[in-house]
Amino acid sequence: LGKSYHCHQGMLRSARELDIEIRPLVLALIEANPDYKVVIVGHSLGAGVGALLAAIWHSEQNSELSQTTCYAFGTPCACDLNLSQHLQPIVKTVVVGDDVVPRLSLASMHDLRKRVVTTFDYTADEEEFPCDLQAHIFSAAPDYPPPPPPSSSDPKAPSSPRSDIKGPPPPVQSPPSSPDRAMDSTTAPLAPPPPPPPPPPAAA
Repeated sequence: LGKSYHCHQGMLRSARELDIEIRPLVLALIEANPDYKVVIVGHSLGAGVGALLAAIWHSEQNSELSQTTCYAFGTPCACDLNLSQHLQPIVKTVVVGDDVVPRLSLASMHDLRKRVVTTFDYTADEEEFPCDLQAHIFSAAPDYPPPPPPSSSDPKAPSSPRSDIKGPPPPVQSPPSSPDRAMDSTTAPLAPPPPPPPPPPAAA
């Protein structure tokens, strides 16, 4: 590419192996169809590998593969900012809604960890911790306002985030057995109850 860039090591290894595997076939198809163009399409992990493969082929100025373009859907973070900007003319990335994969990176994980640790250190009362943590999370995403607090007129709404937690949670009740319930690999028959203990011996 003429410069040094940083990218995901595993995705780059996969792109190089894919290059070795399909290059002869792609070149043969280009020779048989000179008017055709090569377009790489990938999703998620395949999008990251496809983008790096397009970068490899695009760097070959005197090759038939230099005009390769790529459409990447839900692309993970595969390269640094400089390479991303360099590939803008040939790689088109599509992100649907709030997909976390294109937004997940080492930097974003460090930022989330820093926010959680800072909130935990700042909050002295553990009852306030869930509210403060929620405020920090939504402050990082201003386009998504936090949900409204529960109405005070709602009899089911707790007065504080943890006021409804008093002591250990109640035991989980098993659902009543039904004779027509199908038996599968996740349901096992219940063992019969143990026999009652024998009565004590009569006094002499």
